[in-house]
Amino acid sequence: MASVWVGRRSRNAAVFVSRCTLFIAVLLLPLEARAFVRGTTSWTDGKPLSWSSGCVVLAVGDPQSDLVSWDQLTDAARAAAATWTEAAAACGGFQLVVEKAGGPLDAARGDGVNAVIFRSTGYCQQGCDPLSLAITWLYYDGDGRMHEADIEINGEAYQWDADIDGGTALYDLQTGIAHELGHLLGLAHNCYEEMGLPRPVDDQGVPAVICDPAATEVHASIMYPSDEPSADRRALSADDVRGICAIYPSGLDPTCQGGLTPDGGCCAIAPRVDSKRTFVECLAGVLFVLAALRRRRRS
Repeated sequence: MASVWVGRRSRNAAVFVSRCTLFIAVLLLPLEARAFVRGTTSWTDGKPLSWSSGCVVLAVGDPQSDLVSWDQLTDAARAAAATWTEAAAACGGFQLVVEKAGGPLDAARGDGVNAVIFRSTGYCQQGCDPLSLAITWLYYDGDGRMHEADIEINGEAYQWDADIDGGTALYDLQTGIAHELGHLLGLAHNCYEEMGLPRPVDDQGVPAVICDPAATEVHASIMYPSDEPSADRRALSADDVRGICAIYPSGLDPTCQGGLTPDGGCCAIAPRVDSKRTFVECLAGVLFVLAALRRRRRS
């Protein structure tokens, strides 16, 4: 699984020449799916994370910002949620429902609301990497059953756009939210970031591939841990779809979890910038934070 080429390169020139036709035919085949990685309650011997029901309600807070409107944030969240929901329709039928909250949501906390918060100021007040693009706080029990998740988007350090424009230097809002929703559903980053942490194991039971270098399909996954301005990764990869279908098979309880007004671990997507790699771990019940900054731009 560590091989970037997945058997698509001959071992020597003689074999390549003699089997040129076969080699070309192999190149025309679809790229082989790699694997997905489950989020767990701890780095080693942790329980896999998942929701106990087949429906989660997300409440989008009023950002009260000139950078992104409430409608733009809600539309981006709905489109990202629809991408995951449509993929799940072919297997277990898990649903993500997105609605506007009753107004601003001022904090990510255990309050019964699965919040989507755009931060133009005060990002990561609970202690995480202030240079991560976005972060998802997960609240769960020791058996891995989640009961709340809050997404914070970093509008303090980065500029975001609700529409993809190849010439813009802004980050795509829908792509960022789609990545964070993958964490909310129980998926971890799809590759190993070499930050001195235990190497995760993928669904094939082998160590996750290293993020850089990695095969094209690894970079194409919505769960790849870094992004760059104007990147469009709104669509799910085959492994993203396999991941949600494996976590949420058929026969789910249709009860929705989450309210629109107030009555863990977290995962983050990092920007493709030159900066230090940072890891912060904090405990609040069972809570962890992961934020990585990559040094090299995506090829």
